[in-house]
Parts: sequence; C-alpha cells; structure tokens
Amino acid sequence: MLKSSDIIFGTLVALLSAGIALILYLMPEVASALSPGRMMAGHEALGCETCHKAAPGTMRQQIQANIAYWTGRRNEGAAFGNRPVPSADCIVCHSRKDDHHPIHRFREPRFLEAVNQLDARTCLSCHVEHKGKRVAAGSEQCRFCHARLILKDDPINIPHATLALTGQWTTCLGCHDFHGNHVRETPKALQARIEVERIEAYLRDGPSPYGTQKREEARKP
Repeated sequence: MLKSSDIIFGTLVALLSAGIALILYLMPEVASALSPGRMMAGHEALGCETCHKAAPGTMRQQIQANIAYWTGRRNEGAAFGNRPVPSADCIVCHSRKDDHHPIHRFREPRFLEAVNQLDARTCLSCHVEHKGKRVAAGSEQCRFCHARLILKDDPINIPHATLALTGQWTTCLGCHDFHGNHVRETPKALQARIEVERIEAYLRDGPSPYGTQKREEARKP
C-alpha cells in the first residue's frame, strides 16, 4: 500500500514534469520544431509568433476560465497559451484595394446558400497553414456561387452560361486569377486558358501560372 509521502512525492513530480513540458512547449525555438507541417510558399521565413499571438489573460486565468466552462459556469471556453489566428491578422499583410473575392463579400445574404456548402467567410477556410499547400480548396469551388452565371456582354468565345450549364468548373481559374492580384490579360478564347494541371500544381504550392508581376505585394508583418 502506498504511503501518503509517496503519493505526495509522485504528485509533485508529475506537476513539475507537466510544468517543464508546458514551458518548453511555449518556447518559440521548441514550437518551431513541433510545427505540424511546412509553411505555404511565401511564409517560410515567418516565425510562429508572427501569427500565433498570446491569448488574453494569464495562464492561471485561462485555466480557471476553462474549468468554469467545463463545469457549466461559463458559456464558452478560453484560448490557452495562444489564441486562434483570425482573418484580421492575415489582412494586415494581404489586404488589397481591388480584391476580387474579399472575405467580407461571402458574408452577404445573397451568398448564404453557397457559404453553407463552402464556408469562405474566413481566410483559413481556403488557406490552411502547415499543410504545405497554397490553397486547401480545389479548382472547382466556383460552382457554389456561379452556378447561374449569365453575362450580358460575354467577352469569351464560349459563353460563361454554357460553361456553367455544362459543369466545366475547372476552366474558371484557367482564365481568372481568384483574387485578381496578378497583372495579366484575361483570355478571350477558352482555348487560351491555363491548363488545369498547372492550376492544380499552383494550388498545391507550385509556381504561379499567372506570372510573377503583382498589383500589390504582401506587406511585411
């Protein structure tokens, strides 16, 4: 039978070990080594602290808040250690005057049905870090918002309405840069579009098929 002194000693050792492990986990040098995956293109030089900011409150307050949540005395839990990365942090570096698809557009009521299928209300809905990909979504996501696309003065040789009606959604990004930040002329003939294989490679973190010249470069954090 264990003595009370053994129980106390074991408890202290466990608490001390947990404390040391937590301190090491919160150290930037160790956090980098524990990264769940490689960063996407352009983010390789960013440190963890660039995006992962400290959560509000002290560690004791965070623990107390979560205990209160678990016991039903609080409506929501509290972030522990670091807070979740909000879209506002992404926009600090990536806001643009003429973004063709800013996230606030997807919060409009007319897109409610589409957003229920593809949640694009935050940057992280499509751009998931630590996956080694530039874009987590595929090349056919345009279908959620543009299924009934009809242009009055359609500039392309095969009407957009025809492409939508026949489900040719892999052609969209072949002509259109989603955020519109690359300096390029949009093709007027479908045959001049970028091949879907090059688009898919770009979404996975490959070279840009849209060229290297941009309207606005990302700002440094």
